[in-house]
Amino acid sequence: MKLFKDVSLVACLAEFVGMTLFVIIGCGSAMGIQGSGSTGGSGGNEENTAGETTSMIPGWVLMVSLVFGLSITTLAYSIGHYSGGQMNCAVTLGLVLTGNCGLIQGFCNFASQMIGSVCGAAILCAIFPPELDMTKSVGANSVGPKWHWWNAVIGEMMGTFLLVFVVLQTACNPKSAMNRSQACIAIGLAVFMAHCVLIPVDGC
Repeated sequence: MKLFKDVSLVACLAEFVGMTLFVIIGCGSAMGIQGSGSTGGSGGNEENTAGETTSMIPGWVLMVSLVFGLSITTLAYSIGHYSGGQMNCAVTLGLVLTGNCGLIQGFCNFASQMIGSVCGAAILCAIFPPELDMTKSVGANSVGPKWHWWNAVIGEMMGTFLLVFVVLQTACNPKSAMNRSQACIAIGLAVFMAHCVLIPVDGC
């Protein structure tokens, strides 16, 4: 029982709210504008593009990448003082492994993130009728038709490493204490960069 006394419910709530908003804003930006799919527009041929959230249209990739990056920056600043603004299970795992987050707290944060993701997706379904969802999949990821699954795996590994590395070095490393207030900006830029590279591959 003592383990659960060490869990911050405020941090869990912050992660839930942050992840809910992140899914609504990030995936919503992809759902609202036609630009994904094997032909560059998910509304063009529903049979061939269903489930594809990849895109090779520069403007669409840039817009969605910016939304994801700016969302992380904004939300991390908003909830960081409650939970650290993790909003990513890989980041939570990295913080647990490096001793910057307790194991039980990390698990509870992870559960809150998952529940928030489902809640955000449900709200998106209420905002976008199926016929107006330009991704045809509530923004769910899929490997692009010109790539193999292992291309996506390698890409996701590198993108995840970039994000966790930036978080640990800007928000946790004692040597970066003087620049700590800018950590959220660097983390948001890392998310933006990863999406710019990986949206054409697997939607990121």
